[in-house]
Amino acid sequence: MDCLWNGIVLHSAMVFSLPHFLYGDKTLKSLDTSEDFSSSMQNVSTAYDVCSISPIFDEGTCKTETIQESSKVSFVALTIFFLGLFFCGVGQVAIGTLGIPYIDDNVASRESPIYLGITIGVKILGPTIGFVLGSYCIKIFVDLSTPSFGPDDPHWIGAWWLGPIIISSLMLLASLAMFSFPKELKKNTKGKPLSNGNGMDKKIIIVSKEAEKEEKPKLRDFPKTLKRQFKNDILMFRTASSVFHLMPISGFYAFLPKYLESQFYIPMATSTLIIAFGGILPMGFGVFISGITFTKIQPSARKVAAWIAMCALIFSAGSLILMFIGCGNDVSPDSISRHMKMNLCSNVTCDCDKNKFSPICGVDGQTYYSSCHAGCSEVKSNGTDTIFKNCSCIDAPEQTAKIGRCDSNCRNFIVFVCIFSVCVFIHSTSEVGGYLLIMRCTDPKDKALALGLIQSAIGLLGNVPCPLIYGAVVDSACLVWTKICGKLGACIVYDDNCLGDTFWVLPRV
Repeated sequence: MDCLWNGIVLHSAMVFSLPHFLYGDKTLKSLDTSEDFSSSMQNVSTAYDVCSISPIFDEGTCKTETIQESSKVSFVALTIFFLGLFFCGVGQVAIGTLGIPYIDDNVASRESPIYLGITIGVKILGPTIGFVLGSYCIKIFVDLSTPSFGPDDPHWIGAWWLGPIIISSLMLLASLAMFSFPKELKKNTKGKPLSNGNGMDKKIIIVSKEAEKEEKPKLRDFPKTLKRQFKNDILMFRTASSVFHLMPISGFYAFLPKYLESQFYIPMATSTLIIAFGGILPMGFGVFISGITFTKIQPSARKVAAWIAMCALIFSAGSLILMFIGCGNDVSPDSISRHMKMNLCSNVTCDCDKNKFSPICGVDGQTYYSSCHAGCSEVKSNGTDTIFKNCSCIDAPEQTAKIGRCDSNCRNFIVFVCIFSVCVFIHSTSEVGGYLLIMRCTDPKDKALALGLIQSAIGLLGNVPCPLIYGAVVDSACLVWTKICGKLGACIVYDDNCLGDTFWVLPRV
């Protein structure tokens, strides 16, 4: 059965690539509305927004046909993503709710924690591979060509669509392997209850074939079984705990790459690697180690619950510390103010595009909003390095600049990663204990339904609203928005100090 749901997930993952094949060319053309994108890549002087006294094309307004076409593309693309996520979630929940009880039912009680640790740990390590793959795909241009600018340029669009195709291919191989598993493994023939005497017992009882047939679940019994779960106080408290436990995390990891990119001025590709090896990898190891530990010491249910609460407190305390670790704004407030008012330094007058955020680093050590806002009138490129010259706003004899932000000489990033990794590691050691509590507080035949109930609650009450809340929190720290066809687009400059304060509010709660 799991191979069927795995097939649903892989087909859903494949669907994510469809918008690229349907609208990829239109997206490339929209990168530069004043001229053809392919020609702008060949001509470096037009690929960058240098100082000009002539009026620029106003990207804030578009023709009615352009607005209608853009709205249509957005609607279709979002619909495809929604359907892909929906069916991917359906398949993923089914795999989790059926796979975990399958393992627990077919191993000895004392060995169950270590097998659960391996299963959950591998499940957690999966996103590590995803982040590494995403980091690689981001470094490739969206149409697999080689433009004149690199991944550090804000106009860069990575080959996001490659990831779903590769992942779908790997999942196809996994689905074929899962067909070899029997529906049911051989039962324990001794008929002995497997007990460890600590309140976390699991009894395996041998029943006759006739009894097995009578115990086979029926659809008409579903309301009664569901009611039995709602009357289980331990299960209900554990469900509420799981929802509040995972609510901040679902949105946290969704926006963490953006936070790292803005707070520590590192490329998106680097931030995804940091999350993979500094966040998710320690989480996987924490689950493995906790599975081994629970197998060795066999703690009571009370001690397991106490450890889960302790892990939550430690993570909350770590979030409070991480809130104060950052590098601050590198784009000066004066630069932002000049951008908003469309005024530059007093010794130059340029007509700059307010929607083009292309930070450059002047020889004076200051990061400027764009080459145009720095008053640069000339740009030279040798294929690897891009140098801006005659930048009137740069207070230095050479008046030159290079693409990208200046090095802030901030080394807080290392401290951030170390503390974050420790917090995530400790927090993850509660995962195996949480699953054990769920499966030991319910009737053995209700384990799959209990897990499904918790997964549904997490999805509806945690995974759905929390990314929206996190998105609103991140947007509240925005200083400058793009304007596309008269409507607000993506945020291009954040108030890093404000973002650092608000981003960690939910994990602490």
